Order: sequence, then C-alpha cells, then structure tokens
Amino acid sequence: MYLKQLIAIPIIILLVAVNAIAAGDRTLMRIKNEDRRIALVIGNSAYSKGSLKNPLNDARDMAAALQQYGFEVTLKLNADQRAMETAIDGFGHSLRLGGSGLFYFAGHGVQVNGSNFLIPI
Repeated sequence: MYLKQLIAIPIIILLVAVNAIAAGDRTLMRIKNEDRRIALVIGNSAYSKGSLKNPLNDARDMAAALQQYGFEVTLKLNADQRAMETAIDGFGHSLRLGGSGLFYFAGHGVQVNGSNFLIPI
C-alpha cells in the first residue's frame, strides 16, 4: 500500500505540472495574440448594374496603409456573396484568437429599416 502511494504522488505532481505548463502556454499565447492587428478589406466595383470606379483602388490603398501599420491584411476584390461570407467568418475566427480587428468595405451598401447590408458582386 505504501509503495502505491509513493508512485501515485509523483504522477499527481507530474499531471499538475503539465496542466500548469499548458495553462501558461495558453496565457502566453493569449497575450501574444492580443498584440495582433488583423484587417479584412473588401473592395467591390464590378456590379452588373451600377458599376463603381473607385472601390478597388480604395481597398488596395487601405490594405497597403494597414500593412504599413503592422496589420495582417486579408484583401478581397470583387467578392461574391460566398467569398464575402467566407472571408467574414475567417475574420471572426481570427479575432476570437485575440487581437484587434479592423473591417473596411468599399462598394455598394443599403440600409433597410435601420439595418445595413453590404452588397456582394
């Protein structure tokens, strides 16, 4: 019986140490991720009706400026609904990992009953 207790104690200490290290790694990862700057930039101009002249240039310029300020930029140009939804979902996932985020959209948008909608290509 005494031998089993002697074996059990180092195993318990080892498990506690592993959990503490893992928790520390998560804390360090969270602190590191809090310094991240993430941006999603979408520029849509090739609409079948109401084509726009400037959104692609505006989006490219914004993406370049944000990169100079240390942002990890995802740039989408002339994105259809699926591409916009995928990019926005990915952006949300990245933000849940920590950090600051900026979303920029150049293109058509509408407001209906107080709700804003971005128009995909």
